[in-house]
Amino acid sequence: MRTSQKILVVIIVLILVGGAFYFFSKSKSNKAGKPINVNESGKSVPEDTTPKNEGPVSPISGLPCENWNRRPIAVMQPGDVAARPDAGFSDADMVIEMPVITATITRLMGIYICGNPDDVGSMRSARHDYVALAKGLDAIFVHWGRSDIEAF
Repeated sequence: MRTSQKILVVIIVLILVGGAFYFFSKSKSNKAGKPINVNESGKSVPEDTTPKNEGPVSPISGLPCENWNRRPIAVMQPGDVAARPDAGFSDADMVIEMPVITATITRLMGIYICGNPDDVGSMRSARHDYVALAKGLDAIFVHWGRSDIEAF
């Protein structure tokens, strides 16, 4: 072996040993599995995992409301200019926008917990990405039509 090849082998071995040391030292430092925060003095303290918004507060927006513990309602609406005016977004706790097929056409999903809009519209078809979002929020999913996938 030439000298340059020996140096290259030594460097690779050092990188592998350093990576293994880093991996094993990090996994042993948090054995209890509790989240760790570092306060201003630099000491590690366990993270407080108790809910911060107990009582009549929306779990999405953090604003106080009467319906804070009801199941969310997710409504599909268009994001393109030709389908406007849209209605009901001012009462939504959260609005999610994602592309439909290309980056030019989008769909909006309004998620309602606290707000009860008088009108919502115009409604559009669901896309498979939004199905997963609605399931993650345990929301009642309202749409008009769907994309042809097996997840429905």
